[in-house]
This record gives sequence, C-alpha cells and structure tokens, in this order.
Amino acid sequence: MERWARLWILGFVAIVPGKAVPDLTGINMANGTWRAPITLPCMYEPSADFKEVKVTWKFLIQGEEPHSIFLRDSSGDHTFLAAFRHRISVAKKSPGDVSLQIKELEMTDTGAYTCSVQWEAKNMSKFTEEKMVQLQVVKVPASKPAIQPSRLESVLPNGTRVSLTCSANGSPPIKYRWYKERPGREAEYLQMGAVLAFNSLQPHNSARYFCTAENRLSVQKEQSDSFQLTVKDASEFSTAGPSTEEHPTDGMVTSSTPFRNPSGQQGESARKLILPLYLIILISVLCAALIIVVVSVIFCRRKTKKDSIYEVTYNNNALTLANEHVLASSGVDGPCVYEEPNLHFGNTYSMEPTKADEYVLMNEKMDNEYEILVTEKRLGN
Repeated sequence: MERWARLWILGFVAIVPGKAVPDLTGINMANGTWRAPITLPCMYEPSADFKEVKVTWKFLIQGEEPHSIFLRDSSGDHTFLAAFRHRISVAKKSPGDVSLQIKELEMTDTGAYTCSVQWEAKNMSKFTEEKMVQLQVVKVPASKPAIQPSRLESVLPNGTRVSLTCSANGSPPIKYRWYKERPGREAEYLQMGAVLAFNSLQPHNSARYFCTAENRLSVQKEQSDSFQLTVKDASEFSTAGPSTEEHPTDGMVTSSTPFRNPSGQQGESARKLILPLYLIILISVLCAALIIVVVSVIFCRRKTKKDSIYEVTYNNNALTLANEHVLASSGVDGPCVYEEPNLHFGNTYSMEPTKADEYVLMNEKMDNEYEILVTEKRLGN
C-alpha cells in the first residue's frame, strides 16, 4: 500500500528543475483473440532532460503475486518466464515506444500487465512511472469471409494473370476452401488455401467463385458472396461495344465495363504502344548518326565535277598580228574564245599641210623621259 501511495504522489508532484516527469500513455482494457498476435501499447514523450534507464513488464493473475516477464536495462533485453519465452518482445525502434508485443495469445495470457519505465534526470535523480492494462483473451469463431481480387476488373482478356484472396476474422488457424459454381449443379470444389490464382486466364475460367472459412470454434463453414469472373478473347475488347450488364452476386454487384476510359473509348484500343527499351536505344543511336552525317555533308562537301567553263572574249588591239596566239591568263581554267583581229585600221591622217618643225618621224622611238621632254619643248617652240 505504501508503494502505491508513493507512486501516486510521484505522478502528480515529481518535478525536476521545472521539468515534469514523462507520462506513460496507453489503454486500460484490451481484448485479444486466441492464437492471434496483439500489442499492448505503452508510450511516453521523449525528453532531453530525462534518460531512459530501465523498462519492466509485469504480469499479474488475480489472486497471485505479480511476476516480471520482461526487463530491459543497460545489459540488454531479458525474458524471465518460460511461458512467455520466444513469444514476447518490446518495441525499440521509435524513441518513447515501449509497447509489449505478444506473437500468439494463449488462454492463460488473460490477466493484468504493468508497464514500468525508470528515467534518470540530469541531476542524477531517478524517477519511475507505471501503466496497467487488463487483457482478456477470447476464442472467436471464423467470421463470414470476403473475396478480394488482385484486379479491379471482373471482365478480363484471356492470358491475363489474376488472383482471388479469401480473408476472415477469428481465432487462427482458419481454413479456407474455394469453390466454382455450376448452374443447376452442385458447386465444384477447387482447392484449399486463402489464395486462388490464375496464371493465364482462359475462356473456360469464366464462372462464379466463392470461398468458405472455418476454425476450431466454428459450428459450420462460413461462406462468402460469389464473385463473377468473365474471360473474353482479346480481339473482342477492340470490336465489342460498351457493356453495362450487371450480375447479381448475392448482394454484390459487378459491372462488366472495366476497359473504358473517361473519353468513352475502349481501353485496349486506346492504349499507347510501348516500345522495348533496346529498340528505343537503337532508334536514338540511328537518329544521332543520321544527324552527324547530314551535318558533315553540309559543311565538308567538296565539288566532284569540273568547274564551269567561262567564255572570255579577248579584244585585240591594232598591234596584234593576225597569226599571233596570245595565251590566256593563268588564273582562268579551260579554253578562252578570242576575237578575230581587225586588220583594217582607221587613221587620223590629214591632207592639210603641217609645219616642218611639227613633223615627227614615226620610226623614232623615245626610250626615255629625257627624249620625250626635248621633243615636247621643240614642238612648243
């Protein structure tokens, strides 16, 4: 009694340098399913002013003394009771989370569980907080199962891969069985297991399917609603119009309009062609090579044919002889067209008499500037 009073007072007045001791949070009551896992929450808000020193979980059965079943300290994690060994663990990934995890509940696990955490403050003082939760373990029969398909569509093309999963609540182990409905006949048993898989749908797989679930507590098998699966040839999706027929499935309605997009076009025909990665890379390389070749041709092209022949007319003057050949300029390629020399010259002879001193011999050649100056002076006189 004294210990409980001390803890009660500590929970209200324990304050260290203006900082309150962390408070443990969780639930007071929990219901667990036999043979199923459960987590008993126990958490607190981490603080830099307090360091976690020790975590303890205790188990109390009515009329008995509490027993420590788990301890975490500086030396590691320890499980004390053999009944809980390899079945319990305490979370440690998230700071402040010290919840107790029990893998498979037994009926003997019913009782009170106490979470106790000890912290150390910066002034080396230690404080402890506790939180209790009452656990009730019950046996639960298997509930009505439900079917969950791996694809949302109920109308699929042949060759498609799809799976149906059956799930129910209750104490494990739960046994699942699959059946295929046949009109006017008894349902055909297919297999046992939670998953019914079709690796490659074929038209003969079109049918209604259902599953059953049961455990040791079940008085009878619980049956799910039927699921209608329709398989069509791939070519029908591109040619067939929209289908709006509905199939009643004992309360569940499935629509056979899965391959339509918002624009109203068939999904299969509206799908874009997806090229393989290696083909995309090959096309990219070829395009790059083509661009390089075009650029090289444009900037590095040289003429492979002869240069154009240009006709150049050479105007002979009066001094050119009739039979004399004049070479073309070295800068012009190819033949040149020459104008025939004109042998008939005009003259500027005058019949008017001239002064004797103005007569100049035509055969005299003035080879230098001095002679030219003397002649000009003489004519001027």
